[in-house]
Amino acid sequence: LNVLHSHDLLMEGEHDASASSAVAATGWDLGTSSAADPQLYFFDLGTPDSFFEIAASLVWNRQITATDTQPGPSASWSFTPSLANLNLRLFNADGFVLGSEIGASLSETDNVELLLANSLAPGRYAWQVTSDTSGIDYGFSWNVETITAVPEPGVPVLASVGLLFLVFRRR
Repeated sequence: LNVLHSHDLLMEGEHDASASSAVAATGWDLGTSSAADPQLYFFDLGTPDSFFEIAASLVWNRQITATDTQPGPSASWSFTPSLANLNLRLFNADGFVLGSEIGASLSETDNVELLLANSLAPGRYAWQVTSDTSGIDYGFSWNVETITAVPEPGVPVLASVGLLFLVFRRR
């Protein structure tokens, strides 16, 4: 548990899904599923000479239907659970058009989808939330970590340091 990540997510504020505007690279949304229209979250990773690690989680509640099987003073209840199937995908994007799929979380048995991706280059990406059922409230959060590339010292630099070490060691 990283409390700082939780704090950063909350401070970014809620970002609604949109097929025509970008959201922050880190954020969250309390959304509602649509079986007909995928929910899209476009975002940009723009720091040159960096790579990125991203993580996202999508969660929703199991639906419980209560039925009174014996109406009257001595009621008897029957409870029937059901679980919608929501899925989470990550795509490359060009403007507001989806490109190739980078990763997906497609569990049919849980109410949690988790997706991690690393070594992403700067550019535009999109999260896509799909569902087999409309009207399901879900919580979605995503976080980006920047990994700055550290240049490797070249052979001449290493050779120079080794030569200096040998010169000063002999004295």
